[in-house]
Amino acid sequence: MELVIDASAELARNGMLLELCGFDPLKGPAAIPPAWVYSRFLKVILRHSKELGEMFRQLVGAISEAVPDFGEELAMDGKHISSYENPVSDEAKKGTPDGRRDIDADWSVKSYSGVDAKGKAWKKVTSWFGYKLHLIIDSRYKLPVDFRLTKASVAEQPVALELP
Repeated sequence: MELVIDASAELARNGMLLELCGFDPLKGPAAIPPAWVYSRFLKVILRHSKELGEMFRQLVGAISEAVPDFGEELAMDGKHISSYENPVSDEAKKGTPDGRRDIDADWSVKSYSGVDAKGKAWKKVTSWFGYKLHLIIDSRYKLPVDFRLTKASVAEQPVALELP
């Protein structure tokens, strides 16, 4: 549901994005698709993930040919992506997709700690159910070079070693 709210809010706020997506910005709020459109669109996109991955690799290759120093200055970071479906709570249903539960995602916990200006120690713990995006970018051009999407519990360091 959060994905729908975020996408709808961004389309309502950003007329250029609305037009880029093929909607008529002159229609105002009436141009923004209803909630069911987003989930249907996501299902279609997920069916074509291999083709999208190949398109990504072709685009990175085209940029590499056009920009000689592309890929010389790299940086990596991870971003958590929350699942908008429910976790599987019934062990018997794990591994069986039913459209109501996310059978691929898992839980992760991230801890932050430090000392404030008064010298007092603090700690913040966040958890989420979903995935982690591991992204390598060209830090000069701010463009992606490669990525992996994993379960939320997968650490960044091992994935960094797998990426070129």
